[in-house]
Amino acid sequence: MLKTILITSVALLASACLTPTEACGCSPAPPPPALFVEGEVRDAQGATVSGMIVQAVAYAGTCTAADSVTAIGGRNTVTNSAGRFQMHVDGSKAANACLRMRALRASSNMNTPATVLAQREIANVRLRGPASTAKLDSLSVALSVP
Repeated sequence: MLKTILITSVALLASACLTPTEACGCSPAPPPPALFVEGEVRDAQGATVSGMIVQAVAYAGTCTAADSVTAIGGRNTVTNSAGRFQMHVDGSKAANACLRMRALRASSNMNTPATVLAQREIANVRLRGPASTAKLDSLSVALSVP
């Protein structure tokens, strides 16, 4: 009888951690990407800018109220030597969202926040929900910095 209980307990524990959750001490799997974003950053003379931080944040709602609504996904990356970037943006639910794209210059001082050099807001971006079988949408964005 004790052997049966032990085997059953081990089997239940093993099956619980096949699907990671906080309950079994495993980190849950991250949500699937909701949107693919690519683009480039250029300066005022039209030259590409490498090493620029690019931030993408998706907000539920419209772009006119983007600061007052809930962020539902986001990601940061850095432009490559050709000034280009690519990233998957995560999202917590399927939605038409406002996508805010920013180009930032990092500060050498850890206590100083990064400086926003450019910002674009793209309305009505369709995010794929975690359980959706829809094809992943993609978006190309060009940012111009001074």
